[in-house]
Amino acid sequence: MITDRANLMRHVPSEIYFARIRVRGKLIRHPFMTGAASRWLTCQTVVRGTFSENRSIGHYPLTRTNRSLRGEARLKSMPVSKRAITHLRSDPVMSVLIESIGTIRLRPQRLSPFQSLTQAIIHQQLSGKAAGTILERFKRLFPDDIFPAPGRVAVAAVDHLRTAGLSRPKAAYIIDLAKRCEAGLLPNLDDCGRFTDEEIIAKFTEIKGIGRWTVEMFLIFNLGRPDVLPVHDLGVRRGFQIAHRKREMPTPEQLAKHGVRWAPHRTHAARYLWRAADAAADPNQ
Repeated sequence: MITDRANLMRHVPSEIYFARIRVRGKLIRHPFMTGAASRWLTCQTVVRGTFSENRSIGHYPLTRTNRSLRGEARLKSMPVSKRAITHLRSDPVMSVLIESIGTIRLRPQRLSPFQSLTQAIIHQQLSGKAAGTILERFKRLFPDDIFPAPGRVAVAAVDHLRTAGLSRPKAAYIIDLAKRCEAGLLPNLDDCGRFTDEEIIAKFTEIKGIGRWTVEMFLIFNLGRPDVLPVHDLGVRRGFQIAHRKREMPTPEQLAKHGVRWAPHRTHAARYLWRAADAAADPNQ
């Protein structure tokens, strides 16, 4: 059995895997990311027999999937749970929204924190279309990678990143983020799984250019955390205003106070409020 990390990593191709694991007597295929830490955890878990009786690393039950997955596991979208819907319906206004909008499906992206936060920095204070254009230009600066590796970004010059359309502060923030990642100071997905929402917010907001809102988006869309209410988000506040037929948007404090009743499903409540704001902006959607 291979137990040395360096030797093990040489035996693990850098692609996406699905491990066949047994759950309640049934074999299912479970996706794993290709990041080094995730591959190490995956193989260690399988080697130790948690997922399979095949303890030899030469026979662990992993199969490669298509390269078109672009370096990340495609997780199936999941509808909001019946328990969450039942709980949110106890709020009469939210109940009307749910009836009008219907089921919302949630699919965490599960990107590496470096990729997710880099994309979030690029999107700050920009429209989705403008940010998407800059993001594609940024990725083309590092053509050999599906997404720029932290090691390559860390040694890049600010002016080089600016050619993608990034502002000087954003370019500096992304380089600083990459340096932190290379130094092992940026928690990976496995680390995030052990932290609470507030612990993740505290750790990531120490990084230049990353505020609470950015980390809340990371929690919701990348990690799929179920109880996050971004009270400073204009879309959420606007959705609340529309749903409650208020003349003005609620303050973050007012929204937080009202949102206590939605716990522990505040992420789902936020998704419905976003939909309400989107529907008001575009009645044809």
